[in-house]
Amino acid sequence: MKKIYLFPVVLILLVFSQCKKDKKPTNKIIAGYHDSTMKYEINGPIHSIDLQWDSSHTVQRGSDTLLLDNGSSVYALVFNVCRSDSSNNYKTTHFAVHSINSDKIRMRYKIRKYYAGLGTVASFSFVKPINKDAIINEDSMLSISNRELMFYEKLPMGGSGDLFNYDNGSWYSINGVRYVGILVNDKLGWIKIDLSSRYHPKIISYAIQK
Repeated sequence: MKKIYLFPVVLILLVFSQCKKDKKPTNKIIAGYHDSTMKYEINGPIHSIDLQWDSSHTVQRGSDTLLLDNGSSVYALVFNVCRSDSSNNYKTTHFAVHSINSDKIRMRYKIRKYYAGLGTVASFSFVKPINKDAIINEDSMLSISNRELMFYEKLPMGGSGDLFNYDNGSWYSINGVRYVGILVNDKLGWIKIDLSSRYHPKIISYAIQK
């Protein structure tokens, strides 16, 4: 009977597999991944942002705070949701983020432009949604100190709400998990957000360079 030796074949497969692993970049920040050079934390217990009616019963509000700890400093991010009643023509419905104790935090953002009539264009800055596996770098980072940066913003009807093809921002139509690119001092990282429910987002976790 003819003998079959599998060892050389297995060895070749192992070597090939190891070569493929070696080609994976190790010095880049990739959304959804972390290693020993990064601080990783789950924002537990994971929960949806709960909305409560205000005294006028026309606006619902809720918030969640995420503490970013890169090993040397702790920074606080506040995520706010405001949902306006359909009869309220003065308040926006939005999901936004701001920093309450630091001017060192920046987020990846994108400027969206919409035609406003009479040859004019209105510009809005939104948090840019990032898919898992995307490489995060320092490009297009905006400080969120002393300002709110919108994930989405549904404008009231009338006035600035009458914009051609205004879509409330990219996050408004998202149904699932996306990532946010962040820069804290000179440290890059990401935040994982579940927007399966538009008005009840979950701030899942973060990872940042040590």
